[in-house]
Amino acid sequence: MSLFDRFRREIPKTVFKPIDTRDRFETLKSKYESALNAAAKEHIVFQSVHVVDDRLLVRGTAPSPEARSLFRGAIRNVDSEPDDIVTDIRVSDRWNGSIPDKRYVVKVGDTLSKISQEFYGDPTESGRIYVANAGRIDKSRNVRVGQELTIPADDMF
Repeated sequence: MSLFDRFRREIPKTVFKPIDTRDRFETLKSKYESALNAAAKEHIVFQSVHVVDDRLLVRGTAPSPEARSLFRGAIRNVDSEPDDIVTDIRVSDRWNGSIPDKRYVVKVGDTLSKISQEFYGDPTESGRIYVANAGRIDKSRNVRVGQELTIPADDMF
């Protein structure tokens, strides 16, 4: 009898119960459907969603840390201590820390150049704001006091 034979005999034989992963996947997908829908609204792109070791494994890319946090919060809204879901959500390499789609209300004396200077540090970047607000700013590029404008993120152009 070899040394290896002795060890093989001492290892207890465990009986594994097969898990129907298709049923488990559907159950977990239904349970976390609201969180998965919230992720889609936050523009999180899933690379894979499947069952591993009886848990739902979700891998994807979020456009920002805030989007990732909102998704994790949505999961905790479903189950305050989720032990049947594992997420691997990475923040996109394109994220640069800016907050997309800021809102700005035009004040007395504002021009697109002044607003551009305030948000981008360069008055010549006013075209970004003009394009993002197409149809709300006339061709002369005049803005009205009280008008709400969308200010696109730095990485948008």
